[in-house]
Parts: sequence; structure tokens; C-alpha cells
Amino acid sequence: MLLDLFRNRFARTPLGLDRETALKGERIFAAGRVLAVRESAPGRLEGEVEGSAGETYKTTVRLAPNGAVIRVSNECTCPVGFDCKHGAALLLAWLRDLQDGVGGDREGGQASREASPQIAALERHQVLQWVRELRLLRWQPGAQGTRS
Repeated sequence: MLLDLFRNRFARTPLGLDRETALKGERIFAAGRVLAVRESAPGRLEGEVEGSAGETYKTTVRLAPNGAVIRVSNECTCPVGFDCKHGAALLLAWLRDLQDGVGGDREGGQASREASPQIAALERHQVLQWVRELRLLRWQPGAQGTRS
């Protein structure tokens, strides 16, 4: 679900997020253990995720577009510390909010109804990157649709 949502949203492959971690994150999300998710800057998500023993972990996810992929990384206060299931759950909560047309910020399960300016900036950055990539493809010698 997480990997499909990510690919559908960004039309890119998430690099740095393996299938096993994504599945564990999906279980955490399904259990309602993402307590808060917010965008602190374009491409940077922060939030709190409840651990299995009830502790609260502070988690940060970074999204960095790079060609045909988006590099996904996270830091967490859990024992693993980075690229963990809590980051995957936080990313899934953010993607589900976007898919549902809800803003990118959620506190205590209540999501903001206004579009976040950070989301708009990230999406604008991605659109501009895609346009640049398409222009490069269009003007490559020998590529279909190039101008002579």
C-alpha cells in the first residue's frame, strides 16, 4: 500500500524504503499509532509515532527528488534510529492525508483541511524538475519528437 501510494502520488520510485520496512510501517499506521504528522519544510515531515510498548518516538522523514527516484530517509528516536518502520508509518499518514484531500498536517488524528504551503512548494519543485527532465529528453539527438 505505502509503496503504491508513493508511486501514484509522485510517479517515481522511493529509493531508501524497502518493502519489509514499508509493510511494518503500514501495520503501525493501520493500528492508529501515528499521533501527529506535519510538514516543517518542503520535503521534510516531522511527527510522533507510538511504539509497541506505548512510548512516543519523534520521527523526521526527508524526501529528496533525484531524477526518476525520490530518496526517502528518516531519523527516529527509536532504538533503530534511522530508516525505520516509524518513518514509513509517518510517510504513509502524510500520503493518505494528501490522497484524501486533507492538508499535510495532522495532530491527534485530526487533519488540517487547508493545503499546506510546504506541500505546494514541494509539488511545485517536483513539477519544475519533471519539466526540466522532459525538456532534456525532448532535445536529445535521436530522441522521438525532437526538433531538427
